[in-house]
Amino acid sequence: MIKLQYSPYLNAFETPRGLTEGGTVTVSSSNSPAGEEKEQAFDNSEATKWLLINNTGWIQYQFAGTDAHAVTSYKITSANDEPDRDPLGWTLSGSNDGTNWTTVDTRSNQDFQNRYQTNTYTFSNTTAYKYYRFDFSNNSGGLLQVAEIRLYE
Repeated sequence: MIKLQYSPYLNAFETPRGLTEGGTVTVSSSNSPAGEEKEQAFDNSEATKWLLINNTGWIQYQFAGTDAHAVTSYKITSANDEPDRDPLGWTLSGSNDGTNWTTVDTRSNQDFQNRYQTNTYTFSNTTAYKYYRFDFSNNSGGLLQVAEIRLYE
């Protein structure tokens, strides 16, 4: 049963939408089914998802042009099915060249008790980065999924 408050259709018009519009998404592996590719994680819709056929992997967002932001919070929304595919732990890193990374936040033993549940994470950061990368591991099994990631200053 899906509780109405966790419906992707209620959250689809949530504001603010975050900083992730017009940038480039890159992943550790393109092993995703059609319609569940990497761009779905940053498309401002909880009704879609990024599914990786692996239990670990990274996804990074590069802001458009020369934009850089000092991200201090983010939201992650669980996807529509199978809680064992949810991210359990991750490291969020920032970079200005896409090669050298600085860890800005680390989480472990995270829990998404409901489908389409959005969790908010806040941390201290004063450095503006052009890239942000999440290195994810999931609860168990061979798949990793996220419905939505939003970054905020």
